[in-house]
Amino acid sequence: MPDVGFGDAPYRGEQRTNKALAEIADHGLADLMRRDAAVRVLVLARRLALRGCVPDVETAAETLVRGVAEGWDPVAITAAEYSDSLGVATLDAFLMASRAWAAAHAGTPAMVTQAKAA
Repeated sequence: MPDVGFGDAPYRGEQRTNKALAEIADHGLADLMRRDAAVRVLVLARRLALRGCVPDVETAAETLVRGVAEGWDPVAITAAEYSDSLGVATLDAFLMASRAWAAAHAGTPAMVTQAKAA
């Protein structure tokens, strides 16, 4: 019968598990989820901006998300580090605006939007 990791052998992911538990205990799961959401939006916003994708109508959400994303220099720091550096009010506004921002971009394929911008 193959060993499925429940025997006497030491658990190889123990260090990773302890780090994850410490992050949850120190920062709280909600804060980690907020950071992960911010990272996801930052990466998508940068990717769309580099392609020149813009929605048909400029909204406050578009302006806010694009502005925060343009402030991130991916060569200098990671998206997680950048999101951690944002103030609470900025991060809250960014995350609140991200839903409307995503909805504006989701309705139009990236290639069509890019062609309109050209």
